[in-house]
Formats: sequence, C-alpha cells, structure tokens
Amino acid sequence: MAVNDHFCTISGYSREELIGETHRVINSGRHSTEFWAEMWRTIASGKPWSGTICNRDRDGREYWLDSIIAPFIGADGKVVRYVSIRHDVTASKLAADQIAAERSRLQAILDAEPECVKVVSADGTLEMMNRAGLAMLEAASEEEVRSRGLRAFVVEEHWPIFQSIHERAMRGETAEGLFLVQGLRGTRLWLETRAVPLRDADGAIRRELAVTRDVTERVRATEALAAGERRIRLVLDTALDAVVSMDVDGVVTDWNQQAERTFGWTRAEAIGKSMGDLIIPPELRQAHEQGLARFVRTRESRVLGRRIEVPAVRRDGARITVELAIIAVNAALGANEAMTFTAFVRNITDRKLSEQRLLESEARFRTLADSAPMLIWTSGVDARCDYFNKPWLEFTGRTMEQELGDGWAEGVHPEDLDRCVATYMAAFQARRPFSMAYRLRRHDGVYRLIQDSGAPRLAADGTFGGFVGACADITELRDAQQRAEAASRAKSEFLANMSHEIRTPLTAILGFADLLREDGDIRLGPEQRIQTIDTIRNAGQHLLTVINDILDLSKIEAGKMTVERVETPLVDILREVENLCRPRAAGKGVQLATHLATPVPACIQSDPTRLRQILMNLAGNASKFTEQGTITITAGVDNAAATPRLHIDVEDTGIGMTLEQAAQVFSTFTQADASTTRKFGGTGLGLAICRRLANLMGGDVVLRRTEPGKGSCFRLSLDLELSPGTAMVAGLDAHVEAAPAETPSSTISLMGRILLAEDGPDNQRLIAFHLRKAGASVDIADNGKIALEKIIAAESAGAPYDLLLSDMQMPEMDGYELARTLRSRGSSLAIIALTAHAMPEDRPRCLDAGCDDFATKPIEKTRLLAMCAERLAGVVST
Repeated sequence: MAVNDHFCTISGYSREELIGETHRVINSGRHSTEFWAEMWRTIASGKPWSGTICNRDRDGREYWLDSIIAPFIGADGKVVRYVSIRHDVTASKLAADQIAAERSRLQAILDAEPECVKVVSADGTLEMMNRAGLAMLEAASEEEVRSRGLRAFVVEEHWPIFQSIHERAMRGETAEGLFLVQGLRGTRLWLETRAVPLRDADGAIRRELAVTRDVTERVRATEALAAGERRIRLVLDTALDAVVSMDVDGVVTDWNQQAERTFGWTRAEAIGKSMGDLIIPPELRQAHEQGLARFVRTRESRVLGRRIEVPAVRRDGARITVELAIIAVNAALGANEAMTFTAFVRNITDRKLSEQRLLESEARFRTLADSAPMLIWTSGVDARCDYFNKPWLEFTGRTMEQELGDGWAEGVHPEDLDRCVATYMAAFQARRPFSMAYRLRRHDGVYRLIQDSGAPRLAADGTFGGFVGACADITELRDAQQRAEAASRAKSEFLANMSHEIRTPLTAILGFADLLREDGDIRLGPEQRIQTIDTIRNAGQHLLTVINDILDLSKIEAGKMTVERVETPLVDILREVENLCRPRAAGKGVQLATHLATPVPACIQSDPTRLRQILMNLAGNASKFTEQGTITITAGVDNAAATPRLHIDVEDTGIGMTLEQAAQVFSTFTQADASTTRKFGGTGLGLAICRRLANLMGGDVVLRRTEPGKGSCFRLSLDLELSPGTAMVAGLDAHVEAAPAETPSSTISLMGRILLAEDGPDNQRLIAFHLRKAGASVDIADNGKIALEKIIAAESAGAPYDLLLSDMQMPEMDGYELARTLRSRGSSLAIIALTAHAMPEDRPRCLDAGCDDFATKPIEKTRLLAMCAERLAGVVST
C-alpha cells in the first residue's frame, strides 16, 4: 500500500506504518463481503470503481471517504497496480445520517398518527403521505399515489371541493372541507381535511400541509339521522290523522300536512301560534288553558292517554267534530321547559254525519221492513242473524230474542234444516246471493213452504256487513205450479193420445188409399173412383199436416223443440221447394220461379229439415192465397251487416192483407178473418211455427210488405255460416246436383221371418200386406204378451224370428214392456218401434226401452220397407 500525506492525516497512521499493509488495517467492518467482492470484480476487469467507503482510523474512529479506484494496465495488458483517489466526506455523511435519522423519526411519528398527513406541492404533486393516508387510499406506497395523481382518488363530483382547499392553502389561508374518495380496491370514504400553507426560509409558499381524518361513520350516522328525520317527517305528513305538537305554554311546535288539510292553516302559519287561537272554539279556550296549567302543576289530566270527541274550528270558521288522543312527551323528565304534548287528531265530522244517517236509515229500514208483506231478516259478519222484521215474528209466533243468532233454525223443518244451513253458509263464505226453498213452522204449528232469497250487505265503502234476506210464503204458488205441471202433463198426454187416435186410423186410410191406386190397372176403372181415392188421400194428408202442426207448436211451447246445425244443401233445398210447390201453382195458372239476388253458398251450416219446413210453409201459403199472377222465391246474402245474413223472400200477387190482419198474422190459431178460413181452410199455425222455428235457428220470419189485392212478401233471415269448402253459386241453373234416386218400394225385397205386434186389425192387414208383398214371412200378435209367447216358442222350435215390428200402445203388454222383457232375457232380436205418438220424448223413450229403430204412424211404406231391409240385411234389387 502506498499513500500520500493526506491519507496519513485522515487515518492517523504514518506512511511507514501503512506501507506494506493491506486495506484490512483500516477496514471498519461496516461493509459486507459482497460489497468488497463487487469492488474487486470491477477493478480486476480493468474498469474503475467509485463509491463511499467507511474506514476506521488508528484511534478506532470511523470516517467516510468518497473513493475512486482505477486500475493501471501494464504492457502485457494486465493490471499492475491500483490507484485510489479519496475525499473525506465524513462531515457531510454524518450530517446526512443525522437528517435521515430525523426524517426516520418524523416518519415513524407520522406513521403512528391515525390521521392522514400529507405534503402537496404547489402544482398538486404529492411529496409525502404517512401510512394512515396510504391505507385510506388503499395504496402500497407514496410512489403508487404519486404516479396516479391525487385526482384519481377523489370522486369526480367532489374534485372541485378538494381543489378549492388546495388553492386556498396556497394563498396562505387555513382551509377546511369534506369530500369523498375512492380507494384502489373500490372502498369509498368521506374525508374531512384541514390544510395550512408551508413557507420556505424566504417566506414563500411552495407547498401545503394537510391533516385528514376518516369521518365516514360520522357522515353515515348523520345521513342515517337525516334519513330517519325525513322518514319521520314523511310518516307524519302521510298520516291519515292530523299530528299537532305544542309546548307547555300551548304554542304549536309541529304541524303535519294532514293538520294543514284538516284545519286550513299551513305549517309555517301554525308553528309559533297558540293552539287555542288556531283550532279551539272560543267558548272552550279558557277550559283548555286551565287544563294545561293544571297538568303542568299537578301532572294530572282528564284527557291524556284517552280518545275523546270534541268540537274544533277551522281557519274559515267552519265547525267540525274531531276525535283526538293527546300524549305528554318528556313528561318523565319533570322539567316544564322540556315537556311537549302531541295530539293525534282525526276529523270525524263526516263519520258522525254518516252515523246519524245510518241510524236514520236503520230506523227507516226497520219501518219499511215491518211494513213489508214479506219475512225479512239480516245477519252480521259472524253469519248469525241479528234482526227479524215484524211479519217474521208474527209468522213464527216467536219473540226477537228467541229468533236471534241461530234461534230461527228451530222453526225449520228437521228434514230441510241441514240443507238450509249448508246453502246459507256456502253463500256466506263466497259472499254471493242465494235462493232456496224450505219449510218453516208457522205460529199455528203448520209448516209452510217459503222461498228465501239472501244477498250480501255492503256498506258505502264496499265493506261486507253481513246478509239480508227476504222470504215469501210460496205454498199456494207451489200448489198452483204443481197443478200447472199436472195440467201440462195432461196436455202432453192428451196431445200424445190425440196423435195416437188420429195417426192410427190415418195409417189405414192413407195405406189402403195407396193400395186402391196400386191394385190392378186403376186407369181401367171409372174416373170417379180415381177422384174418390185421391180425395180420401188428400183428406188424410190434410189431417196429418194439422196434427203435425199442433205437435210442433206443443214442442216449441214446452221448450222441447231442438234444431240441428249441420251441413245443409241450401241450393238443393231451394230447388226442391220450387219443384214441390210448382204443380199446385201451375194448376191455378200461377207462375212460380226461384231467383238468386246475389251469389249464395251451395251449402251452409243450419237445420235442413226445419229450413225446408219453413220454406215449404211460406211457399205453400203463397200458393194457397194466390189465384193469378206470380210467386217468386228470391235468395241473397247481405254482407253489409256486422254478421253476414241469408235472406229468402217469398213474394206473391195474391189477396194480401190489411194492416189489422197483418198485425195478427203470426198469432197462433189466427187467420185474416172468418171468411178466409172458410174459403182457404187451415189452422192458422203455420206462420207462428215458422217464426218460432226461425228464432230457434238464430233468425226470424217477418212480413216485409202486404196490401189488399196486391199480395204479400214474407222474409226468412238467418245468420250465415258457410260450410267448409263450399262454392258460391250465382244462379240455380249453374248448380245442378243430381239427387240420389229414391228407391221405390217395388224394388225392395225382404227375406226373413217378421213378427208384427199390432192390436189394430186394419193396420195388421195393411202392414202385413206390404211386408209379405216384399217377400217376408209375417206372423201377427194382437198384443205384447202374445208376441212374447210367439218369440219364445219360435226360439224353442229352432226357427227364431229375424225382426220384430211392435206397436208401442197395446193392451195386456205394451211395446215398451215387451222390448225391456226381451232385452232382460238377453235377446238380440232386432226391434223396430211403431208408434202413433210423435212427441219429442217418444223416440228416446223407445230406444231406451231396447228398440233398435223408430217409425211413426201413418206408416210410410217405402221408408218402413227400407228400414226392415236394413235390419234384415237382405235388400235385393229386382
């Protein structure tokens, strides 16, 4: 080691003592092995090294040197020596260490401070922030805050507040403020800060010092308190009652919105005013003041904690009645100046008026109820009866006390009681009206049938108040109804018997008339014979039309007439009606034609039988009352209405009618006048039946026009419903559909054994003749009993019958009992019912008894033979 004098001075060693020594002699031991290893690696590589080294002098004192060590390279390129140039920096190093120590102590103090302490330069850059501040911002270091900038942490809308605090501090003011920040992890805190200016030695302000505390909990508590106060205010202002507070001197301290509405004073006007001057009537103010003073003095009051009704006055001077309850607030403190009173006030003027009106209404109700000719009762919300009128009590002979609650039930017939109570309770639970009949014991012990109708009682506001009921003694009405029902049954039985008595001989009349025409070559006989046969047949057909009309009307009036809604060939029916009515019209020289006013659907949804019946009747009437001219049937569709309508007009040039006659045209059993009846005949039922059938089909028949001597026009109108896929037809000639040819009776052949059960000899001969002529083997039984014996005997002989034709009205055993007996024995013999009864219930009655098919008298030969052939499965075409 070679050293200069200055090095010797610093180290305290002489040159002689240092020469030959290594650096170890002055090594202070402060630096680590790595420190020296790094230095030697650097200079050994031929590069200079610089740094600060701590040595120890001869006396053991440490000193610091700022050193530069440079290697000297020899000619061979190797390091031959090192030269170190060092400056003593001990004084500055100690000063810096002292400053660092002071700073460390200061930082420790600041980091121990629970509040944020920061120093911010004039341009807003963070220079220093303690650990509490970093925690508030959820930052790891000052550098992290500095790199982001303080603005990144302050919530945008609060940045002006933060900026204002800084600017005021930089102007030399002490500034305070409250703002919201958001930390790096999203936490939001309310911070309250106080900033002061920091001056340099020359007095210039170049930075601020700010102390900030987290006041989030305080702000939240304040907000919660404010929210609570707002909620309380909201509750008070939305309360249905007026809420008024006053102090011990009677001065108003609070006044909610309902109080404004109730008394007419605003809150601003009421607070600070005397309660007596605002709402207490003048005559009661002295008593109010005395009562208030007495309570303050004795703590005793006759009104506190009670709900009372008192008069009050509004701002406009109007008197009202209020219900109030007063409580003393803070009375327990015992200090008069801390005591306040709060009153909950409700305007009950309307309620009192309603109560008065209710009392008056109840009085009127009881007066009316006691005067009513009916038994009236009411019940409450508990379903128990709470009132019976005077007629009820007079009817039962009991007192009000005996009937109240469930006492009324003692008068109900035991057999009716459970049903009566169940009906009432079900209606009560459902809050719906009810009506029921039951027997109630009269004061004389006789049970009378009453009709009880009850309904819920509702107050003006819609609340349920129980039930009210009215009862009528319907014993006589029931007896009259039973008599009417008996009369109706008698009428039905009469009509059925009449139908039987007329149809049975008509079967023989029409049948044998047909036989006379078919027997031999009628053309070879006298012309008078043909006319006689036709007269017999026409008279029979007329009688059949009359009985059919009467039965149709009876069905309609009994509500037993039904109509179908099936696919109906409209155009075919129009053509059929024309073809059937043209011969009669042509016989008089009257032209009959059918036209389409608009295109019509070929098929509609309707009742084809009833549609044909109506049109035949209208066209038949036109033919009957028209002696010359024309008859026109016109069909068309009206699409102008909301629902398309089908219109069919039947117009004639016949005798027409007067207005008086037209007014009666749809009445039953009525024609224009007696002369019309004598001349043209008829029952006067046809048009009445047409209209009622049209009504059942959803339409109507009306008289469009009529004039004596000029004819009439009737219109059938129906709602139009097209059949799926039907075509529209513009003219009858454009739609010609071949009708299936009707199989003549002469082409039907029957094979099999038939038993005919019929008690009428004429019908026996007629029906048996047609069956045998068709090829069947026929046996005859005079009644059901004989028929049963023949069937059993045939089965025993191994030659059973193939078909049974049975009249349903026979002596000994009728057709119904015969069919039921056969079915009960397990017989599968085909049975066709023959009956002169043609009421609507007759067909299902026959089928229910066990019959397979049904035919009415007079018998249609072709239809009967076809029906038998179907059951025998033996139709043979010849």
